[in-house]
Amino acid sequence: MKQSQISPPGKIPFILRPAVAAAEKISGKRMEAARILSWSIPASLAAGVLEWGMEKAAVRILTPRAAKLIRMQVSFTVSCPFCIDMNSFQYEKAGIIREEAVALSEGSFRDCESFSPGEKVMLQWVSDICATPISVSPEILGELIKHYSDREMTVMGALAGKVNFWGRLMQAYQIPPAGYGGLKEFDRF
Repeated sequence: MKQSQISPPGKIPFILRPAVAAAEKISGKRMEAARILSWSIPASLAAGVLEWGMEKAAVRILTPRAAKLIRMQVSFTVSCPFCIDMNSFQYEKAGIIREEAVALSEGSFRDCESFSPGEKVMLQWVSDICATPISVSPEILGELIKHYSDREMTVMGALAGKVNFWGRLMQAYQIPPAGYGGLKEFDRF
């Protein structure tokens, strides 16, 4: 298995061990990024709070389908194999059909008839805010406002930002997919 370009410290700092162990227990996988971040206790704690807070907000404010669509769209936008693998895993459980998952992976979600108009504008906005450079048209923002509340848009943007953070960090460290199985359908990654 391919290894990341940065190795974690030989010993995880005591204060971080419970959090790393919990992340690995929940995910069922070795969390290489969490281990690498343990080189810096403040960076590790900040990333953990970001992860925990955004996921708590997402489950309270967004539907499971919307949250999964956002995670997948960001993962494909930033072309992060680890994130695609993790965030696409078991997409069916969130009510996403194969045709929709493939459309996200190919960037053709606008043409996928099973996405609602609100989902299409959300996916476009998420793609726009995670692209480099960021470019959101007034038309997309206007359409987004028609479909979602300020509270929903706040959480959607924060969730997209969180996945974007992890995606770019995973690529910076060159962390390979963990083997969730979400990549098997997306050969180009």
